[in-house]
Amino acid sequence: MKRIFMILSAIALINSACEKSKPAEETAAVEPKKPPVKLQLKWETDTLLTTCESVLFDKDNDVLYVSNINGAPDGKDGNGFISRVSLEGKITDVQWVKGLDAPKGLGISNGKLYVADIDKVHEIDTKTGKVTRTYPVKGAVFLNDISIDSKGKVYISDSSGGTIYTIEDGKLSTWMKDLNGPNGLLAEDGKFLMALWNGKSLNSIDTDSREVTLRTDSIDNPDGIESIGGDAYLVSSWNGMVHYVDSDWNGTIVLDTRADSLSAADIEYVKEKNLLLVPTFFKNKVMAYEVIKEN
Repeated sequence: MKRIFMILSAIALINSACEKSKPAEETAAVEPKKPPVKLQLKWETDTLLTTCESVLFDKDNDVLYVSNINGAPDGKDGNGFISRVSLEGKITDVQWVKGLDAPKGLGISNGKLYVADIDKVHEIDTKTGKVTRTYPVKGAVFLNDISIDSKGKVYISDSSGGTIYTIEDGKLSTWMKDLNGPNGLLAEDGKFLMALWNGKSLNSIDTDSREVTLRTDSIDNPDGIESIGGDAYLVSSWNGMVHYVDSDWNGTIVLDTRADSLSAADIEYVKEKNLLLVPTFFKNKVMAYEVIKEN
């Protein structure tokens, strides 16, 4: 009996050793999910821009406008200005419009450039560069982004005041209140999107009922929103990222410049050139990326 027990024990030890010596089963390699688009750097401007916050393409004049805070983002110092830049990245007029305070969001309609400037909105003639009208916004704290719909209605976000204002037919009014840090706005094709800075989210708004619907969350410091077609969007994070948001509202990071301390403020997408323009804020330049679709 003792001999049988010793034989069984020996067999058990051999089996155990064999199990330990077996190579671990190979785990099937999981391919990392390929981003739906790739951004390839095409050019960057000289660093003559100063705290550049927003970029806008003027199709009629084939030029880019860049807002330059040139000081504190909430400083009423008269140092702010608007630059003009070519689609090849050449700064053609550094201080095309000057004497502003801290210009940020830009929008264009019927030959007029609208500029958000702390607690007022300027209307500038794109042919002459002259300020033709200024709308004081009573109670505004930190006017930020601008978007204009197909009918020419101007929407302006007040990030610190939690409000969205509108200008329609020359009349300024309050559109929505008590929002959690509204920053980027996009009014396009009957849709309206809003990035909430404090909510770290991308949301849609029903323009009739004013109902807000969460679409994508976990976006740190969301800033600009741009449509790139096919119900897909690019959303910038001020701290240096750009997110691709697909038609199902799934977000993927497609640009991350945080290691280089490059911010990504209020972006612009030029459909005709398939070009994404990223103002780098403290790095004082605009960077242009070709948007390459991977599918």
